[in-house]
Amino acid sequence: MRFSERLSAGTYGPWKDNYVEYDALKLLLKTNEDYPTWEESDESKFVSALDKNLEKVYDFYKKTTDAIDKRVGRIEEEYEQLNSEDSEIDERMLEEFIKRLDAVAAEVVRIEKYTRINLTALYKIVKKHDKLYTAYSLRPLLQTRLHACPIDKANFNPILARIFTLHTQVRDELNSRKGETPAVSTRSAHERTSSKSLSTERHITYRFWVHADNLMEVKTFILRRLPVLYYSKNQRFEKDRDAVSGILDPTSTCLYLDNPGFDLYMQNMERSTKAYSLRLHWYGQLTPKTDIVVERMVREGSSLSHTEDRFVIREKNVHDLLQGTYDPEKKIRKMRDEPMQSGEAVESYKKLTSDVQKLIVDNHLQPVLRSVYTRSAFQIPGDNTVRVNLDSDLVLIREDCIDQDRPCRNPDEWHRHDVDEASFPYKNLRKGEIVRFPHSILEIREKLEPGQDEPGWVKELRNSYLVTEVDGFSKYEHGVGALFENYVSLLPFWFFNMETDIRKDPQSIYEASYPPKSIVGSPKPRINVIKNKSEKSKIPTIALNGQNFPKNTTEEGESSKDRSNPLLSDRFNLKSIPYLLKPSTYGSIQGYRTYETPSHIKKPLVPLRVSGPVRVETKVWLANERTFLKWLHVVVLMASLALGLYNSNTALFGRALGFMYTMLAVCIGFYAWRLHARRCDLIKTRSPEPMTEYWGPLIVGASLMFALLFNMSLAYKEAVFSGFLEREHVLVKLFTNL
Repeated sequence: MRFSERLSAGTYGPWKDNYVEYDALKLLLKTNEDYPTWEESDESKFVSALDKNLEKVYDFYKKTTDAIDKRVGRIEEEYEQLNSEDSEIDERMLEEFIKRLDAVAAEVVRIEKYTRINLTALYKIVKKHDKLYTAYSLRPLLQTRLHACPIDKANFNPILARIFTLHTQVRDELNSRKGETPAVSTRSAHERTSSKSLSTERHITYRFWVHADNLMEVKTFILRRLPVLYYSKNQRFEKDRDAVSGILDPTSTCLYLDNPGFDLYMQNMERSTKAYSLRLHWYGQLTPKTDIVVERMVREGSSLSHTEDRFVIREKNVHDLLQGTYDPEKKIRKMRDEPMQSGEAVESYKKLTSDVQKLIVDNHLQPVLRSVYTRSAFQIPGDNTVRVNLDSDLVLIREDCIDQDRPCRNPDEWHRHDVDEASFPYKNLRKGEIVRFPHSILEIREKLEPGQDEPGWVKELRNSYLVTEVDGFSKYEHGVGALFENYVSLLPFWFFNMETDIRKDPQSIYEASYPPKSIVGSPKPRINVIKNKSEKSKIPTIALNGQNFPKNTTEEGESSKDRSNPLLSDRFNLKSIPYLLKPSTYGSIQGYRTYETPSHIKKPLVPLRVSGPVRVETKVWLANERTFLKWLHVVVLMASLALGLYNSNTALFGRALGFMYTMLAVCIGFYAWRLHARRCDLIKTRSPEPMTEYWGPLIVGASLMFALLFNMSLAYKEAVFSGFLEREHVLVKLFTNL
């Protein structure tokens, strides 16, 4: 789809006058026939129109976001005022609050799409201008103007967090009035651990790609069911995981370890018996006091799931860990002094640190890849049944020093300081050092009790048009495949679908999930069989909700052509054998029906299938070429057999047979050439004629079989004549009597 069509399709009707006038700007780029050159006056006129459109978009964006902020503030004040009063809030008022909050959330989704598509339009038109008129470059000017009108830095996450924080409170209060389960669990951590010990839980993980056009809709869909999870700013990592206030959407960094041969990567790609992955993980800016999580993942066999072990160390101890000299005794003493730590947990920590250091030293692991992304987490505090992570703005950066002449990282350091000090989109990095992932990554983790069903909203999201499932997606595997392609021999299976548009048509997804006959709540269609009044063609029809349609059945309305074709019957019989050997196309099997053309319609002189330009994929031509080469292999084989018969026989009959097979090889070569040329013509003309050939392979196979048997017969006769075999031998009798 062209961008002008996409802009027109994505325009929200009530706001249509506030969009970028893309078509008008395109017209300004076209030079006049009287003045074919682009002059200063034309450039000035275009820049003025461009700046006017940018200011119009920014003014509307500011006005709309300010109005949304005031609406949210008004709803918050009304709700707080009602809670502060002695009078009880009834269910009708709570439902009205939820409707108002949903309406505001829908408005946020619309303004986000408005901002994004208009920003894209500005970039597109500037790119087109710079390509047409290289003497004038407007990209730097647009960047400067965006500092004054910063629609490219629009962040809607804080306002969404305010909306759905209040949404969760109102929903919980409404559910409590109705006697339903609230969104915030009241179970304690001890109770959750106890229930886990009584039964085996099911851990399920799904991973999806989310297109930028659908990102805001996915967020609002999740926020209606789960509250957003905050990360505290000044607490340790152990407390961060359960924090409910602090930083929204923190920057997450993962540093992956491997050796120059990428053995860990290859183990995971080849699905080895036991494949390891090792990474360092932290949130926010890296400082000497940052808690760094060391995560070791183990994948067993061909399974996509893995077990994960982790422990926390400080930034100052990472270098010793990578050298294999880290001593965890100080940490162990602190753990033993804590009253809540058991002896088993202390021993487990000690063994894990030792195993990780042994893995690093034995495999010569070093940091090779860094992934940086913005994480939005959604979870009910105190309830681990469903947790959703949405990672956006993902970048993958080389962190290796494999190339000693041009290392990306200082070999004496364990991380790159230039990346630590930079921020998204990391324009300071060279082209071959960074890959920006085009989509967001949605991860849904479920922890279900035995017999517990998956939440309905999770299933609805998984089957919706908003997401595209990618089983086993790994940021590390994608980064290695993109940045270290010359160092590895295997690439991830999803790597070759990166150019595919993952957006789906909502209507087609809905029709596939809910066919018309199974739509819940729809009235049952009234179906009656009606006969046409015409005596010549009594075709049964179906009256469906007042409309008549031909009845799709093979019991009453099947034609004599359908009855005469045994391939259309449900049972196999001897009559169907000739049809299996007959060259056929889809039309002959399905039974095409001919219809009388109305008198006012003329038959086209050129069929529609060949009316346009011929566009044939390369693989079709190459398939025809490969078939021709296979035929040439048969020709060479036949010629070799003929030459063997001719040279190994002194009898006149054997030489005559060798000469005959030589001529047969020549005929097969001519037949292969004619077949190749005929199929080329069929491909060019898009002909529906069958390309199947039955007699050619049959004749070649029979000729080869006859040549081999005759050659064996002559060989056995020669062996008897030379005294190597007796005349009464079974094989001699068999082949000499042929």
